[in-house]
Amino acid sequence: SRSGARCVKYVIDASIAVEVLLQSALGRRATSQFQTAILIAPELVDAQVLAVLRHEVLGKRLDATRASEAIDDLRDWDLVRIPHRELVTDAWRVQAPKYLRRELDDVGS
Repeated sequence: SRSGARCVKYVIDASIAVEVLLQSALGRRATSQFQTAILIAPELVDAQVLAVLRHEVLGKRLDATRASEAIDDLRDWDLVRIPHRELVTDAWRVQAPKYLRRELDDVGS
């Protein structure tokens, strides 16, 4: 950017995507952290999020209307979706989802 600020990129998975879409406590902290970041996700994230939402609705832990709203938000979300094979090696090496959750927990403390 012109100001010289570095652009932060996060690779997110379905677990944090669901938290953000449903705006749980963790999801709200993540949303705050992600305000100026570029978010990258495996292209499978949509199917994985749908599976989680369906599971929660069938288990009666999530209202179907709220799940539909989350699906609309997922469709409109400006995630950079990339082929998951490009992430396999790095995801295995750094275990990004665990790291990101730990980092967000530290931010919320």
